[in-house]
Amino acid sequence: MATPGDARDEDLKWNKWLWGLPLLFLFQVWGVCFDGLKTLLFTLGPDVSAQLAFTPLAMDGVALGYQLGYLILPSVLPLVIWVVQYRAYLTEMVWATE
Repeated sequence: MATPGDARDEDLKWNKWLWGLPLLFLFQVWGVCFDGLKTLLFTLGPDVSAQLAFTPLAMDGVALGYQLGYLILPSVLPLVIWVVQYRAYLTEMVWATE
């Protein structure tokens, strides 16, 4: 519904779905993996964290990856995908207003 065009462009819209949806799934896997690492390092206690032997820099990287995968990417990535797929339409809209 948020795409330009009419019902005759169904093939084009399916093409965009076919590469946009796996990209969303890829970043969902990112979030799930970093959530698991965060649970192992920070939630289960210092004994489990010591057995994993992560350096403080690696622990900061896990925290950053978790924040990206949990807070930022799920809300920003659909917008970025839409803008990339419809950049010609957005350019047309910008030039039409001037």
